[in-house]
Amino acid sequence: MFLETLRNYLKSRGKMLKSLMETAGQKSLKIELEALFWYFPRNQYYRRFMELYNVLKKRKDNEIRISDDARIILKEDHIVVTRETLSKLLESKEE
Repeated sequence: MFLETLRNYLKSRGKMLKSLMETAGQKSLKIELEALFWYFPRNQYYRRFMELYNVLKKRKDNEIRISDDARIILKEDHIVVTRETLSKLLESKEE
């Protein structure tokens, strides 16, 4: 559910964010949790994004690994995504 929410967000903002990161020479990107609220598909288990996020944060020890070189850091009010992670998420979104 979390990755689905993030991918939904990246469908509308991903290319722009990647371009801005490359232009500014940034290695990582901070995404505020509020930005993800609108992209969260409610379901029978979690009615709100923050319910899912708090459970995930505890279970995953503040980090989600997508691959050996791609991970998402879970903070209190934002997530941190590296340029490599953003690229991987954008690639998987296109498949």
